[in-house]
Amino acid sequence: MGGFTPAELDALRELAVSAALVGGNIARDAFHRLQNVRIKSDRSEVTDIDQAAEEAVVAHIRAARPADAFIGEEATEHARVTGVARAATDASVYWLIDPIDGTRNYIRQTPLYACAVAAMVDGRPIVGAIYDPSRDEMFAAAAGRGATRNGDTLTIDPEAAGEERSKLVVAIPSVRHVVGTELVRAVIDTSVARNLGTSALHLAWVACGRFDATILTNPKLWDIASGALIVTEAGGVCTDMAFGDRFPVDLPSYRGDETPMLAGAPTAIERLREMA
Repeated sequence: MGGFTPAELDALRELAVSAALVGGNIARDAFHRLQNVRIKSDRSEVTDIDQAAEEAVVAHIRAARPADAFIGEEATEHARVTGVARAATDASVYWLIDPIDGTRNYIRQTPLYACAVAAMVDGRPIVGAIYDPSRDEMFAAAAGRGATRNGDTLTIDPEAAGEERSKLVVAIPSVRHVVGTELVRAVIDTSVARNLGTSALHLAWVACGRFDATILTNPKLWDIASGALIVTEAGGVCTDMAFGDRFPVDLPSYRGDETPMLAGAPTAIERLREMA
């Protein structure tokens, strides 16, 4: 995958895991502390802890791989606001970082948030880690090497969400969005809907079977890159909203565009296709 040997992929996965721990531990240690909160250009909230965690994650990875490129939620937002674009790079490996996915939860001391770290090559994720500090759960994957939760293999039962199960359990978006409105409405009408307020955990929980599927109508690439790989390596399926390929993504030109995605057990995705 991407010219990396299995041993090299394992090393990249472990770097993603250690980086997610760095960011997640910063968030957990500051969880009960008042934070400085500001509103970003997309009207979402950000804290000083988001920024500190992202900087620490980048520094951790850069110490091991100084030639790689980085796309982080807070750095990308800074570039958007200031008009200073990220420098062009010919790096082959891009790291996608969401230091606190679920910042609104975090600010309100709702213990549903995660630190997500992924490495991508040729527009596709090759390793990913999602750390849930509140439950001390680490989800990780490397392309072709499987997915794990706290070191235990994750395997989605391909028949787990078959027609014999009366209702799917589907994680849906927090707010209405122009993309996917009819599918979300169909899920609410026919299935059991859930929402955690964090795309990364929606994907991680699909991979470990807590949800059958998730509909993500307006995530950014850093929200989904790690989780998409974890889901597919566990045996699940990830698609765009038209049930086509979600990847590859043009990384050098990426500036925080929305990347809607569906993810779930194979049978769950087929049932969603029938609803669409």
